[in-house]
Amino acid sequence: MSDLDEWMEDFLEEYAGTKRYADTPNRPGKRPKGYKKNPVARLLKSKRPRLTPVTRSLKKKGGTRTSRAWEISPQRLRYPSSSKSRSRSVSRTPSSRSLSQQGKMESFLKGNEAMYSKLTPASKKKVKFVFDANPSKVRHNLTRKNARKTMPRGGKPYARRKTTRKPRGAYRGAVMPKWAKGETKHILMNDNCSDVNPETLQSVTSSPFDSHGDETTLDIGELKSWSLNPCIQGNGVTERNGRSIDGTYLRIQGHIRNSSAAGTPTQTVGRKAYVRMLILACKGQAASSTTTAARGAAPFLKSQMFKKINGDVVGFDSGTTAGSGSAGSGVARVRSLQLPINKQLYTVLADQKFQLANAGESFGSSDRLFDLKMKLKQRTTFSGASDYASFEKNQLVFVVYSADPACTDSMGTDLLPIEFESKYSYKDF
Repeated sequence: MSDLDEWMEDFLEEYAGTKRYADTPNRPGKRPKGYKKNPVARLLKSKRPRLTPVTRSLKKKGGTRTSRAWEISPQRLRYPSSSKSRSRSVSRTPSSRSLSQQGKMESFLKGNEAMYSKLTPASKKKVKFVFDANPSKVRHNLTRKNARKTMPRGGKPYARRKTTRKPRGAYRGAVMPKWAKGETKHILMNDNCSDVNPETLQSVTSSPFDSHGDETTLDIGELKSWSLNPCIQGNGVTERNGRSIDGTYLRIQGHIRNSSAAGTPTQTVGRKAYVRMLILACKGQAASSTTTAARGAAPFLKSQMFKKINGDVVGFDSGTTAGSGSAGSGVARVRSLQLPINKQLYTVLADQKFQLANAGESFGSSDRLFDLKMKLKQRTTFSGASDYASFEKNQLVFVVYSADPACTDSMGTDLLPIEFESKYSYKDF
């Protein structure tokens, strides 16, 4: 055992009050009154120094037998408080409360790393702390807790993770988790499915799903629309259990081209076209129509389709004679290409514009391929059980219209062949 280890044992015994000394005349069996500890001197010397008794004669001489080590011995200092009633005396020790034997030893060595490094491994095991490489850095329990955490598998930090709970209500819409939804079904439509008229919403009881055949032709200056989610009540793969379905996804793939031949522009030759494609959800809250079937339903009304920059609601002009519109039908159709949709009646899900040259131009300028994909959050409701077209809210409509860039009022007959297929996915519960 080294001298330093012996000193540490003596140090602990002295603080604990268990060290026994020889009998003295003043206090038999205990430390004399004038004895003082000198731990630093014991470290500086190779041999253990004796405890130096302070007698009355030494006190009168002013402590001539004291050494330099005596003066620098660690002492407990107290500073007077400015207000005794509000604050207690401040001590240099870690705590003013009484410490245990182990705590006193640790508090003494914690501020002296050089002294701690001289201890043997056996002695270091008795001290339960490790010197911090960066002692000024604040470390608390919350910091240590977060430092041990790793990034979760989802890729989001713990602070941004949200727990999903099972909804209490009956509605499980598109924004709910998958486990809270019902069965997934699909409705397939194409350009030949024209039994359901989205504008009039006339009753349709027979199946509106026709096979995909030839292209559907449009005139330059004409508007056509298709309903994408007709549904009746039943247990089939394209039917609904109740009055409502929750749309989750929609995709439309197709092709449109300009069949006008090159040459001097006439009714069927040399015509170019602007084309605008829209996917709209008819809200059905404020729709107004003269027909009884459309009142309180969700029809597509092209007469209230656009809203101008001055706030006026206008429709699509399908006139064929010069000056039939306010500024001419051809001019009104070209102007409508830039007008925003009336959002009081419709939710815009997709809006795409492009130009089509005549067939005499280079390949790719007279034809277009389109593929529209979107997630849905609309809940569609119906009023009838056996009627495919009994929409009350959120009828999905695919709208395609064109305009002549030359603002010609007369239409180009059957010059825009179009074909498409759509897949509407919904939850039925």
